[in-house]
Amino acid sequence: MDAALEIWPDMAFGARANRPLLGRAVRHLVVNAGIRQFLDIGTGIPTAGNTHEVAQAVAPESRVVYVDYDRCKSGCSHAHVRWPRSRVGCGPANLCTSCRLLRTRHWPQNVDCGRP
Repeated sequence: MDAALEIWPDMAFGARANRPLLGRAVRHLVVNAGIRQFLDIGTGIPTAGNTHEVAQAVAPESRVVYVDYDRCKSGCSHAHVRWPRSRVGCGPANLCTSCRLLRTRHWPQNVDCGRP
């Protein structure tokens, strides 16, 4: 951690600012743009104010799929209850391999590609 802070001294500030920014962005998309489905790529370690918690607090029908290259972070720990009741799914992928997720058998049953 100390080595990382030497390279990027404002890293702690950025990490603390990231979660509130995510919450504001998701809330804006749900309320103002009518978005009800989210693909959270590179989800990271679960904490308070996760994408599904913010979206579903405003619109309970919102769906979220978490993906991360690290299976421990791929959102599986975000999803306390699996589809369909929780409307939260997860899978191993990253920004470069997210198309692989689209080809899995779980994608069509979890996300409606015809809706925002």
